Amino acid sequence: MGFWSNSALIAIILLVFALKLCSVNANFFGIVITVIYIVGWIVWVAIGSIWRFSDPGRVAAGERLIHEADVDDDLWEK
Repeated sequence: MGFWSNSALIAIILLVFALKLCSVNANFFGIVITVIYIVGWIVWVAIGSIWRFSDPGRVAAGERLIHEADVDDDLWEK
């Protein structure tokens, strides 16, 4: 989600810049886009935090990996 929101932000900034070059009052568009981007960032952080501290997120972060008895410590560290 972060990649796509930042890609969209870059595209929108270029669009607003093009509108300003054409002497169109793009201040309103800039404000609206900034608000949308900030709300999207907050949603991204909230969803990412929820996922990170859920069971799958803990496994992905390495908190809940299971060290099986038949695996020696050197192999486990790798």
